[in-house]
Amino acid sequence: MLKQTLVVGIMSLSFIISAPAMAHGNHDSQRISPANHSNYHQPARHCVPGHRINNRQDRQRSRIRHGVRSGQLVHWEKAQLKQQQRRIKNKENRMRRDGCLTRHEFNKLMNRLDRASHKIRALKSNNVRRHHGNHRGNRNNH
Repeated sequence: MLKQTLVVGIMSLSFIISAPAMAHGNHDSQRISPANHSNYHQPARHCVPGHRINNRQDRQRSRIRHGVRSGQLVHWEKAQLKQQQRRIKNKENRMRRDGCLTRHEFNKLMNRLDRASHKIRALKSNNVRRHHGNHRGNRNNH
């Protein structure tokens, strides 16, 4: 009798423990992952809007285009700056992949954009010019 009561008690206990998991569809074949449930074992995060990042990227692209048109940037300088901008954009895309840009990620991107801005300024003012037959380095409109 005691053995039978013990077996029934264990079976009842196992059913009580497994019932909530079965009700939520949490079977062995369906594991909960952070990709499926955003609040699964993750601390609350504060997401920041990324419009300031996008605005800075737009302004930097504009400064690069202006530098090319004005002759302040030569082809290889433009290529360097464009590659730097692509790396920043790719980094941003990786950071936003989870749907949230944290304050830390935002600050990292802003620091990269600061360095890019300094490089644009330095290359635009380094006096490397296209030479079109003019030894002084001024643009010659033929």
